[in-house]
Amino acid sequence: MQIFLGLAAVGFVLLGYHVMARLDIFFDQTGFSLDLKMPSVSMALIYLGNQPMLELESALQKEEIPYRMVTEPQIPEDLKPVAILALSENDLNNLLLCTTARHQFPAVFTIARCNDSLYRHLFQQGGVDKVLMEPLSTEALLHHLNIP
Repeated sequence: MQIFLGLAAVGFVLLGYHVMARLDIFFDQTGFSLDLKMPSVSMALIYLGNQPMLELESALQKEEIPYRMVTEPQIPEDLKPVAILALSENDLNNLLLCTTARHQFPAVFTIARCNDSLYRHLFQQGGVDKVLMEPLSTEALLHHLNIP
């Protein structure tokens, strides 16, 4: 019995030595990157295309709502949005951004502007939460985000 316990103890020591040697090799060769990009906490990603909407920006700043404006219909890698506002005059880009966001972040809330009523059903089939057809005011956008 004592011999068996002795062999088991030697086996555990050798196993520990082997595991530690493998960890040393791992950290020497690649290791963990210390430059990990954590997603920034941001409530809204706003895509306006090339049209400025200063009134919306000032309202979001006044309400202290974190947001990021983008000029291309792409979601930055370091961003995990809670809401997407696709408000450009290009229906295809608005739909592309919302459907991409829905695939990457299933719980994201999407609001898209649809300029041509022929495409409304595409936005609905794409899973866009709110499809806006009318000219947009800042108050209406804040209302759709459930902000008083």
